[in-house]
Amino acid sequence: MRVRFTPHIAFQVHNYGSALAFYRDVLGMEVLELAEGESRLRAGDATFYLEDAPNEHVFLAFEVDDLDAARNELAQAGCSVSAFDGEGYMVSDPFGLKFYLSEHATPPLASSTP
Repeated sequence: MRVRFTPHIAFQVHNYGSALAFYRDVLGMEVLELAEGESRLRAGDATFYLEDAPNEHVFLAFEVDDLDAARNELAQAGCSVSAFDGEGYMVSDPFGLKFYLSEHATPPLASSTP
């Protein structure tokens, strides 16, 4: 399995209003979408999802060419893998990192991989 980082990162925060003001006004992130308890922001090429949550976590996002094979391999390697949104999985690895895993719709060209 080979994962590719997608430029999507989720921040879960306990004080959503203050966090939104910080990321927007202090860090200067562009607000792409505002919703109750969740916002989508942009900084450079990265998209950030700010979520109101009781716990504070940061989630990265990766994609693979074969989601089912990746899910099985991760589970065998000791990861906790749970369905998320019908398109991907939330993964907790054995070392404490949590990330979202989805399938790449079109595999990359062979020349673009090392």
